[in-house]
Amino acid sequence: MTLRVQYSSLINQGAYAFVFAVSSDIAVKVFKSDMIRASNDDQKDLPASRYQLSCEERVMRALRTNDVSVPEPHGIRAVTLEFPTRTMTAPGLLMERIHGQTIYSLGRNPEDERLFDYATALWNTELVKARRICDIEDAHDENALYDARKGKVYLLDFIGWTIRKEFRLPRKCVSPDVVDITSGHVSTVGSVAYDARFNK
Repeated sequence: MTLRVQYSSLINQGAYAFVFAVSSDIAVKVFKSDMIRASNDDQKDLPASRYQLSCEERVMRALRTNDVSVPEPHGIRAVTLEFPTRTMTAPGLLMERIHGQTIYSLGRNPEDERLFDYATALWNTELVKARRICDIEDAHDENALYDARKGKVYLLDFIGWTIRKEFRLPRKCVSPDVVDITSGHVSTVGSVAYDARFNK
């Protein structure tokens, strides 16, 4: 079943991807290139993007297993983005939605200097833990969210990160949870079958 998302639910974008709100607890990441290619007349599976998203999901799971603060991933689903005049479908990575500010945005507010220093220290701690687990290609202050309610910094955006061999999870640990897309909540009852083609 395809997850339908309104384009107006866009909450963030980077150089390569958009992130949309599915609910107050769930977000979905979709690559910009897929949005450009996909349309109602071209419902491709876009396997290269599915593979890239699955690599990112595996990194997130390996980091979480080793006590690094990252959003909890909930698997890859076909996402139909609804625009006022058309729709398009592309693969998307469902994940926990983090409510917070980037370290970059905190640094732009001179009134919050102490908060910025505190959040930066938390970010650096998470990066030290992450570098033990992964070879990191890119980690900058726009890819870290400070959640004031939890007093935590979450790392984001793991394109190009590689899990060190000793921290790779068995394939059976990478199957995504069941997501009830009508409510946007994650079910802990079971998991759906994971396509082994995207776990190589």
